[in-house]
Amino acid sequence: MTTEQAKEILLLYRPGAGDADDPQTAEALALVKHDQDLRLWLDSQLAAHEKIRQQFMAIPVSEGLREQIISERPVVETKRSFSFARVAVVCAVVVLGYFAVPFVAHQSKNWWEAHQALRFPSYSEAMVMKAINSYGMSLETSDLQQIRAYFAAHQRPADYSLPATLAKATATGCVAESWYGRPVTMICFRSPGKTADQGSDLWFFVIQSNLLRDTPQNTTPEFSMAGGVPVASWSAGNQTYLLAYQGDVGQLKAMLQ
Repeated sequence: MTTEQAKEILLLYRPGAGDADDPQTAEALALVKHDQDLRLWLDSQLAAHEKIRQQFMAIPVSEGLREQIISERPVVETKRSFSFARVAVVCAVVVLGYFAVPFVAHQSKNWWEAHQALRFPSYSEAMVMKAINSYGMSLETSDLQQIRAYFAAHQRPADYSLPATLAKATATGCVAESWYGRPVTMICFRSPGKTADQGSDLWFFVIQSNLLRDTPQNTTPEFSMAGGVPVASWSAGNQTYLLAYQGDVGQLKAMLQ
């Protein structure tokens, strides 16, 4: 079960209501114990639910309302009793809507943001922005075998195929990335001609194609811009690749020829 799947299940979770007996909910709760981000998210959701519940409980009931209803019942006509019940139901719906609509709107907004973020253009823009700004290496090494082994041990795509041209570049390390709970492989390179003190200027990303929408359909690189730098993207098997270069698009094309 992925983090996003767990969130979908836990949106309906209510402590003490027997929800934990459901196998899927139990699996999602087990994941919470080992995922700090997911635990923080669940705590936020439960706090929002509790706030709504407290607001409902705080709605004042008119003094003597119960006695008034009981005293009037024997002399109230059926039609009037029905009208009173209908008004009560309408009032309840209005109150429920007053408190529930903001919550539903918030959830819808979160869903829409995640829906858009899981498109390949959004993913590539975010990955490139992270690369050209700042990040911390998970492993610093120029050994590509060590990098592959690291990803295999940390549940990131490790069966990727590096473009032959990257054999001329120098690996500087790697990052075990993720995007909305989706595991991402990130390998950092220094292009030919760059000195060690100049740092990385080539970044190679790998993600499973079925985890995103609108992924490239070609096995040959397609060139575009993301984060203000040229990128090449392509897919092969169930892997989608993204190569970003902090330089000229012509140089990037030459690297992949």
